[in-house]
Amino acid sequence: MNADKYGTIDSLCYWPKAGCLNPAAVNFGCAYQSSKENCNDMVSVHTARLCVFPQEDNTSPPTPPPPAFPGGMDASDPNLKVEYSSTVESIIDGDVSYWQANNGTLIQVFKKAFSVPDSMRSEAILTPGSTNAKVRFWSNDPATASQLTSDIATKATSAAALSTLLNDAATDLGVSVRINVLTKPVVFSEVQVTVLSTPLSVGAIIGIVIGVLAGVIIIVAAIVYYRKKKAASKATYPA
Repeated sequence: MNADKYGTIDSLCYWPKAGCLNPAAVNFGCAYQSSKENCNDMVSVHTARLCVFPQEDNTSPPTPPPPAFPGGMDASDPNLKVEYSSTVESIIDGDVSYWQANNGTLIQVFKKAFSVPDSMRSEAILTPGSTNAKVRFWSNDPATASQLTSDIATKATSAAALSTLLNDAATDLGVSVRINVLTKPVVFSEVQVTVLSTPLSVGAIIGIVIGVLAGVIIIVAAIVYYRKKKAASKATYPA
């Protein structure tokens, strides 16, 4: 923020820092939800989700129930791919471009922190401000996803608790990233249904072939009939 292209001495640099800049919040000027007034965090970017107001109850909500399967569909249908997720979402410190470049490491740390089975598909959706991180773990088994969601909700009860879990996991993995969680995690479940391409059965293929052949025969017969009729109309007869 205070870069000077004419500067010749490397001194103190100030980087954009997210925090609460709403004067009505109890943590006005703070970079963390857990902080209170009289902060000196040098916040320069207002992020509304980081603000905590006096009337708010900051206790963790109960673990949400598993998502309902979409109506009109059968989960046992072999032409449907059904996945259930365990998702944890929070704002973490740092520029989104940094975490996009370290996406794989971020997922690895989350997996280590919550003992996520390798069988679960993982993804991290990162959006600015500072970085809104939504980390998902997908499973074909609803019980596996439900159990993981419950485990995460039990352990990640606050921003500080999640920060500690993730940084302990990073240390165990031997990676150099440090994750500073700014907001209380939101833990929830999702369901995703993908309609797979349906291969044609042998009977359907035979039916299509027969239909095509019948169509070709009809077209050829019509052409032959038309040519014979045309030739007959041109015939000459003796006087």
